[in-house]
Amino acid sequence: MNKISLYRKYRPRCFSSVFGQGMIKDLLLASIRSNQIGHAYVFSGPRGIGKTSFAKIFACAINCLSKVNGNDACMKCVNCTSIIDEKAMDIVELDAASYNGVDQIREIILNVNYLPVSLPYKVYIIDEAHMLSNAAWNALLKTIEEPPSYAVFILATTEYQKIPLTIISRCLRLDFKRLNKAELSSMIEYVVDKENISIQKEAITKIVDLADGAGRDALSLLDQLSVHNNIDLKLINQVFGLIDNKYKIQFLEYVANLNFSALRSLVDQLSLEGISFHLLVDDLIQILFDTITYLQTNSLEYVKKLNENELKTIINYGLDYQRILSLLMLARNKIKDSVHSLVEMEILVYQLTNPVNKLNQSKPTNQLNNELNSKNQLNQFEPKTEPKLQPQQEPKPTKQTDSVIIKENTQPIPINIEPEAQTPIDLASLFKTNLVYHQQANQPVQKDQQETNTSNEQSNIVIDNEEIIKLAKQALCFTSKQKTLTFLNLFKEIKQQETVAEHKKLVDSLTVLNYTIEVAWVSDNCVVLMSDYGSRVEAINKIAFDDEFIKSFFKVFDTDQFAADKQVIAIDKKIAKEINSKRAQLKNIIINDVNNSHVKKLTSKLKETAEALKQFNLSLEE
Repeated sequence: MNKISLYRKYRPRCFSSVFGQGMIKDLLLASIRSNQIGHAYVFSGPRGIGKTSFAKIFACAINCLSKVNGNDACMKCVNCTSIIDEKAMDIVELDAASYNGVDQIREIILNVNYLPVSLPYKVYIIDEAHMLSNAAWNALLKTIEEPPSYAVFILATTEYQKIPLTIISRCLRLDFKRLNKAELSSMIEYVVDKENISIQKEAITKIVDLADGAGRDALSLLDQLSVHNNIDLKLINQVFGLIDNKYKIQFLEYVANLNFSALRSLVDQLSLEGISFHLLVDDLIQILFDTITYLQTNSLEYVKKLNENELKTIINYGLDYQRILSLLMLARNKIKDSVHSLVEMEILVYQLTNPVNKLNQSKPTNQLNNELNSKNQLNQFEPKTEPKLQPQQEPKPTKQTDSVIIKENTQPIPINIEPEAQTPIDLASLFKTNLVYHQQANQPVQKDQQETNTSNEQSNIVIDNEEIIKLAKQALCFTSKQKTLTFLNLFKEIKQQETVAEHKKLVDSLTVLNYTIEVAWVSDNCVVLMSDYGSRVEAINKIAFDDEFIKSFFKVFDTDQFAADKQVIAIDKKIAKEINSKRAQLKNIIINDVNNSHVKKLTSKLKETAEALKQFNLSLEE
């Protein structure tokens, strides 16, 4: 007969044999004693802390015929023995990790409508409940909300956040905590006594540390070691690939002395012995935390892995705790996930013992870069940054060349509003961009020369992005919904047409921008386009400054709905969304400017009128 593992053999059958989870145990016992049994529970918490065991104990206790103290299972009656032997038909356990579909849930829904066969309550235990599909949750929702009076649902999960909120709101949630060291030690000592296992006290403490609060893990570790006659700390280190504290202290000594070769030899030796580098780094982090805690509190109460002599030895090394902890924390996850943990460990050894690396960690980046540059140590590794593009300056008079450039007027365009004439605001000045054609020499530009150099204009155009964004904002404040919709439809039609020789320049551009350009908004004077690609935006803005292009552009759309002064510009899509989100704010700014202008001018007129009336001894009221 196969041996039964310790965690199965010593799984608790009643509340009195449970280690830990005192608050949850008291709550369930109180509900049984007062006969206030909930219809649905969610048991959530880390693995191996007793969620499924509590579910089975609770099912046994509420169906027990002769309860101990009125709330705990006796484990002797017919109902208790049938549940313990897993023969009770009214206790249904579903492993949602394996059976997570809607079909399994439908079977439960059909089964729940039948009365219990032999027990007072039908209990449905769904383990790993977070693995159920959305369809399964939807099918189960109504049954959990209004189950029969004899049905109890218990959902056990390690990932509570994955359960739908509609299910959570209909259940009583109980959060299970990790077992503390005292509870784990008591459990191990109980099992050791029952199994007659010879084990040292230090070994029990080590198993508790490795279990990390999980009772099942603690018993599994003990089960692995139980085949040996005597369990001590040395045996645990050999079986699980751990090392003694003296090697860890020696590791830190080599780090303090920046002894790369000695530390590399130690790591190679530990690798041959099959040591887990991930656990080694975890222990080193904990040792440094213990040292820092001792330095801050001067007490051994919170120290976990070191004794007083070991602490004093490490303190005498004078380690840079912050630097070493930072490197260890960064290397920890890399070593854990890497298939070449030895390589990651060797990189860590270099970082810990490299004086330049120590310098890097202790000085600000800017100061360090200045020092390294002054010493010319890392010139070949410096990133090469391209110079920022500066606006083209009008060249000094030199000999005449054929180069022609276009320069925008970057001065802000004033908005003049006359309050006396209550007419719509003329936005022609808002969207007009003054383009100046000039040569490098102080000589007039001939028309035929401009036509000759058309192919070179594009590369010499200087685009003022701030001016473009300003124009886009002004267009948004006075956008026309009807014109925008009209232009959207026309734009789609034009993009689908074939290339026409008459408008070859325009259509060629549109074929390039078909998949990247969209219409942002349209006003009486301006069409604003947008794109995710900066190069496309720049290309449109360059070609849009050509008067011939603008005439051809609007001729293709065959519409007279636009003002005489028209402009086509493009902006980045992200900038367009940002501007559009502040549309109301931009409008308020312009309206306030207009109102302030009206008030100032009206006040000035009233003052002039009052001065004139004073000459005739009249007032404004008269």
